[in-house]
Amino acid sequence: MNAIANRTRTIFTLRNIQTAIMLALWVPLAGQLSTPARAAEGRPVRAYINAMPKESPEAAAARHARIAKKRSPDHTIIMVHRGASKFYPENTLDAYLEAINRGADGVEIDPHRSKDGVLYSFHDDTADRSLRGGKGKMKEKTYYEIASHRVSGGDSKMRVPTLAAIFELARQKDILIHLDVKEAGLQEDLIQLIDDADIWDHLVEVNAGHADKIRNHPKVQLIPYKGWFPENNNPESHANFMKQPGRMVFLKKDPTPAVKYLGRTAPGDSELPANLWATWYPDGTWQPIEADSAK
Repeated sequence: MNAIANRTRTIFTLRNIQTAIMLALWVPLAGQLSTPARAAEGRPVRAYINAMPKESPEAAAARHARIAKKRSPDHTIIMVHRGASKFYPENTLDAYLEAINRGADGVEIDPHRSKDGVLYSFHDDTADRSLRGGKGKMKEKTYYEIASHRVSGGDSKMRVPTLAAIFELARQKDILIHLDVKEAGLQEDLIQLIDDADIWDHLVEVNAGHADKIRNHPKVQLIPYKGWFPENNNPESHANFMKQPGRMVFLKKDPTPAVKYLGRTAPGDSELPANLWATWYPDGTWQPIEADSAK
């Protein structure tokens, strides 16, 4: 009987050990299987700043002087719709910068606000077309959720840009801005950010409707468009177009036709400023990425 009892205890002990091993392997695996989104979305995301960096009074004064020169009556202003989307995905910092690198004076942007109050630029109301793997309404997503998807057609670093990053890019690259506000209820937040950025003189067009308060702001001086510049190789059509009233020309994807017609030299390649980058966390907090590690 003692031998049988000892054998039975040995079997139970072995089974207990096997059970313990199986539980040790299964519990973390079960957690991963039950929460795949959390495992994928819980990591920090590289995206963009959500507040304006400091600018010295001297830098601001020099910038305003350069913007005034761009706004002078004898200068035809070249604007590009959603940035140079012939070369980079629309409404990305890369597309905005590429427009300037190719000779444009400014770009049109499409402000929206995330579920947690972050202002960003994106054309569509839904994520399906322009975010890789994105689905559903943009206004129902936090910025962290939006930034967790790369922009369709872009590289792994391209994310939906915050307006703070766009405005800082505009300050550093002297970019004129056409605000196309399609979403109601943004004006107060936009006015606060424009004030923080000190870029009222960068605004050359603001759409009516959802942005009447900004459009009629005493610091805004709108400049009229001639219209859409003919994107062809016909000098006669270009000359006829330029006879129209207005001081700005609009191009869809590439400023090159207008730059060539006006005999200008594109400034050439420049990189995105390093102080635009930030790390975002699932709880909606963020911190700037140091300049030497942002490349």
